Amino acid sequence: IRDRYQRRVHGGSLDDDAYAARYFEKEGMEFVVAQSFSKTMGLYGERTGCLIMVSKTPEVSSKLLSQVKTIVRPWYSNPPLQGPRIVHYILSHPARRKAWVQELDAMSARIRDMRSQLFAELVKIKTPGDWAFLLRQIGTFFYTGLSVRQCQRLVDKHHVYILETGRLSVAGISSARIPYLAAAIKEVVENA
Repeated sequence: IRDRYQRRVHGGSLDDDAYAARYFEKEGMEFVVAQSFSKTMGLYGERTGCLIMVSKTPEVSSKLLSQVKTIVRPWYSNPPLQGPRIVHYILSHPARRKAWVQELDAMSARIRDMRSQLFAELVKIKTPGDWAFLLRQIGTFFYTGLSVRQCQRLVDKHHVYILETGRLSVAGISSARIPYLAAAIKEVVENA
């Protein structure tokens, strides 16, 4: 099973993202890919995605489909159509698909850039700790490694809204606010 919830968000290319599935298929393996379009198409709350099941025989496919129907049926009988229609509208037309890929590239580059800028600023102001994980993690969120107490101080004192788990949205960071965010993180690391 491979979950593709943030397809393309981490960088690389759509072909890179599809490598494992294509390899499994080429090797004759049976596999399942779950993919959501919530982040890559901005369809949050629309329950838009797909489940791809590849099997060796029609008999196995039939059994898989039967099991999926049994699992899904109690959740909803008529899923919303607007999300899938939007995905189809974009992906079925070459110019729209090309524009979507360009927007994904720009978003992915921005996220990587925010991570790099925040890392550089934390190092520049000598924030205690090793912040290199910012460059190793991928996706639209990162785990800061801050304690619950430090996270609460970020919220209460600096109005940096972070989950108690230390999870922070990279997409919510701007270049203009990185010095403030880094200084706030340094302050809580040193004082909380």
